[in-house]
Amino acid sequence: MCRMIDEKNAQIERLLAATNVITPEIRKALGEAAEIRAECEAAMLEHFYKFAQTMPPEQGKRYLAWVQRETLKPQQMM
Repeated sequence: MCRMIDEKNAQIERLLAATNVITPEIRKALGEAAEIRAECEAAMLEHFYKFAQTMPPEQGKRYLAWVQRETLKPQQMM
């Protein structure tokens, strides 16, 4: 997933460097990048929940609270 995100970001950078307006191609690439990030976040959450289920309940709760704080932060704009 990280490779796919990096590749999409590189594509967006190339598209942005070629123009000074938002083109339909740029909009499409931005949407695709958002989709990839959402898929990645969902896969991470699925892993976190499965891992937390292997722990004693209170430890699992603390773990989930921690990973949510550390991994679900909004992306910072440039």
